[in-house]
Amino acid sequence: MKNILQILALVAITFSFSLNTAFSEEEKEEKKEKKGFFGRMKENMDKGLKKLEGTDEENLKYYREKFEQTYTDFFFDEVWNACIESLDEYGCAVAQKSSRQDENALFKGKLVSEYCIFAMMEKDEDVADSLWKYSYKVPVIRGADWGNGRMQYKIILKEQEDESVYMLIRGEISGREDQITNEVHFWKSNGRFEHFLLETINEKLASL
Repeated sequence: MKNILQILALVAITFSFSLNTAFSEEEKEEKKEKKGFFGRMKENMDKGLKKLEGTDEENLKYYREKFEQTYTDFFFDEVWNACIESLDEYGCAVAQKSSRQDENALFKGKLVSEYCIFAMMEKDEDVADSLWKYSYKVPVIRGADWGNGRMQYKIILKEQEDESVYMLIRGEISGREDQITNEVHFWKSNGRFEHFLLETINEKLASL
């Protein structure tokens, strides 16, 4: 009888050990699966954050701190008119323009465009994709629903003492967020729009 009890106890211990081992292996597989899932999720989140922050090399290939150029072969009024024509070609009306001569009879001028809409909810399936394409860094707003994307140009021209003309182009992106903040937000362009505007201005001047 004693031997039978010892055998039953041994069987019970063995069964318990086997059961624990089975659960242990199952838990390991479950943890591994969860780790893989969350790992993939984190990887996707990192990619999305990288896209939001504009750190993608393709997204920043046109980026510059300043878009500036000095023209030595053209007069102030020629560069001025080329800028206005180029903005008009981009579908951006001039909202403000001012020019004057300083005490040395050198011209200075400033052009500010309207807010030029390049993405709208009614026309684009995903406005956010367009914002990422043209922005240095889109504001991170969880659950954001962007209604539009806009670009505004500011161009400063200065005639210099050697009769050359200095030009500076600045651009700013803005968008209306309709879900969380219900506000218009402003942020830095990634330079794509400014780059092509500068190219258009140069083409118009080259054709004179």
